[in-house]
Amino acid sequence: MLKRYLPVEDESKIYFFDDFSGTSYNTNTWTTQSGSGSIFLPASPIGGQLIVRANANNYYAMIAGLSLFVNTKLSVTWRARINSLTSSRAAFGAAQSTTSIIEWIYEAALGGNWRLRAYASATETVVDTGIAADTNWHEFTIVGNSGVINFFLDNAPVGVITTNLPTSSLGPFVKSTSTTAATKDIYIDWVEIYANRV
Repeated sequence: MLKRYLPVEDESKIYFFDDFSGTSYNTNTWTTQSGSGSIFLPASPIGGQLIVRANANNYYAMIAGLSLFVNTKLSVTWRARINSLTSSRAAFGAAQSTTSIIEWIYEAALGGNWRLRAYASATETVVDTGIAADTNWHEFTIVGNSGVINFFLDNAPVGVITTNLPTSSLGPFVKSTSTTAATKDIYIDWVEIYANRV
């Protein structure tokens, strides 16, 4: 889990974990962004496969109301999978609306690989990991420390970003997009966070 990435002294500051157990997600923690779609927990399996669904030719996203500093200690992991590699875009990470974002992304129109992205002040840095996306379960981790953002896939380091990093506080964020006349889903098993308090 994330404890391998952060020094012990940071683990006492903020810890957040949601495995989306139960029959609905916590609307006191999570809010949706504009778009067209739905967020729900299917009847089976019970206890942790939240679905973020984008309707045809639209998007849907959710973000947690947590204030996390990106330029100090921050670690966010999503265990998730996408259900389609065609006409879709998927993103997992931390964001403040659409203006400040650090994320893992897959975009069918831009090739078949997972990419890494930092976006702030209308400029971005994007890194192609060279790793082909698939529809299997993976752990997507982002670790920030003093202006350096490291990315891990299933605990293996895959890239670093040091430019165009947001300076505002962020919250965990996931977004599904469909670019065709069909719904597109992201399945979320859990999300886990360690961070400095704001």
